[in-house]
Amino acid sequence: ITTNHHGIHLHTSAKSEQVIISNNSVVSADYGIIATNARHVVIQGNSLKDIDFNGITVDGSVYRTGIAISGNTLRNVGQYGIYIDAQTANADGISISGNVIYDSEKYGIWLRSADTTRTTHVTVTGNTITRLGSAGWGIYFNLGRNITVTGNTIDGESSGQYGIISHGASHSTISGNSVFRVGTSGYSWDTGIYVVAYGATRSTYINVTGNRIGWDSSSST
Repeated sequence: ITTNHHGIHLHTSAKSEQVIISNNSVVSADYGIIATNARHVVIQGNSLKDIDFNGITVDGSVYRTGIAISGNTLRNVGQYGIYIDAQTANADGISISGNVIYDSEKYGIWLRSADTTRTTHVTVTGNTITRLGSAGWGIYFNLGRNITVTGNTIDGESSGQYGIISHGASHSTISGNSVFRVGTSGYSWDTGIYVVAYGATRSTYINVTGNRIGWDSSSST
């Protein structure tokens, strides 16, 4: 699919349910794949290249429940590789696994929430994110709860600002991830894993364990 707007858009004002989006190729689009008000939707094995804004977006005002995003390959994404927008409705039971993201200008994966209860029970595991933009972040989750980020590899290739950020989240785990070569972007706060409050909302009960952070893949710590 070559288009100047949306590659694939699953859209309804009520809900889209029991849908599989698989083995598609989207090239040169504003947005790669969008699932709006989705429930029990699988997005797997797709190839997205030269996307101006977001590679895969899950949004809407009603549902974002039981979504599996796996085995997709994204190259040259202008904003966010995978974007879960839970500002107006809850995102619950979402799995993001085994995706490969190259050259995401802003964030590789963003779980965006409006408060601490909006994004819950999300797993981000086994993804590979390579070459961040100059101020790019690898995996970012804000104000969520029960988020598990494990077994991911982030290689900024001497660019980017943060590897993984927990921003005001709670009861979550960051474990077994590898973060390499994030930095030299001109920012003094370049950081592998960053746990920080979101305004007055603190990051609480965050378990950070068994991660590897260094300048190259041979680093042991």
